[in-house]
Amino acid sequence: MPEVTHIPKDDIQALWDGAEEASWDGLMKAVENRKNKPEGIENAIIGWLLKEIPKMKSEPYPGSADDLYEMINDRLGGMEEEQ
Repeated sequence: MPEVTHIPKDDIQALWDGAEEASWDGLMKAVENRKNKPEGIENAIIGWLLKEIPKMKSEPYPGSADDLYEMINDRLGGMEEEQ
């Protein structure tokens, strides 16, 4: 599986829009609904999000897709530094 180093804003926006409720559980369902789809978000990104979203539940849910984008990509940047 390729390493995920950045998640495009369009992908985050699509997940944000696809979440039926503004919560980590709603986002998780939106990610699960996109798993193994031929179009759209890469499976490597989906897999990373499925592992990371449960770890993020202790943080307040972001107020916008832009905030979610920053939160997720900041987390990716931090993970790169840890390796």
